[in-house]
Amino acid sequence: MYLAVRGINFSEVGRSFRSANYLYTIPIIVIIVLVLFFRSYRWGIILAPQVKYPQWLLFRITAIGFMTISVLPARLGELTRPLLVKQKSGVRMSSTMATIVLERVFDLLTLMAVLGMVILMMPLPPEIFKAGCVILIGVLSIFGVLFKTKIALFRITDLIPGCGFFAFYDSNTCACTYSCSTCFYHCLCISERTNSTRSFNSHR
Repeated sequence: MYLAVRGINFSEVGRSFRSANYLYTIPIIVIIVLVLFFRSYRWGIILAPQVKYPQWLLFRITAIGFMTISVLPARLGELTRPLLVKQKSGVRMSSTMATIVLERVFDLLTLMAVLGMVILMMPLPPEIFKAGCVILIGVLSIFGVLFKTKIALFRITDLIPGCGFFAFYDSNTCACTYSCSTCFYHCLCISERTNSTRSFNSHR
């Protein structure tokens, strides 16, 4: 806590709070509540093979979990939801933690999809464009290798009874992933050349 607040001018912080327009907090709160609702709904789908909870209870557990993530360092709050599920239903924490890991995998894939759309659709400086391409291709390649070699992280659903999200992943699917990654890479190259051409023409 000391490291977080050292060097802060609290009188300046107080003036900022007094001059803030708090009407903007209303849509922010609504968005946060909606995000938590959809996160809890998604988590309920992943958790369903182990235990089924009413949506309101899932929302409460999710809200408590993300509150503790915000308060505790090093994302120790991730243990809150598995602990609450164990207390309420007796489900092993390892099984519930598997659902949390699966959530983070989906979050990462979503971020990569957004990154891909931004790279393809937005005019970016060459350095940022190349960095985004490296990150995107690198993550996709790592996912393909992990799926193919069946490393434990991507067999995590074995801990979830009745959940076989990655059982379908065979050599053909791996080849398809590689082909899609290669195709996407060529699309990125074409997009970079197009942006470079437009930039060149605009400065002529």
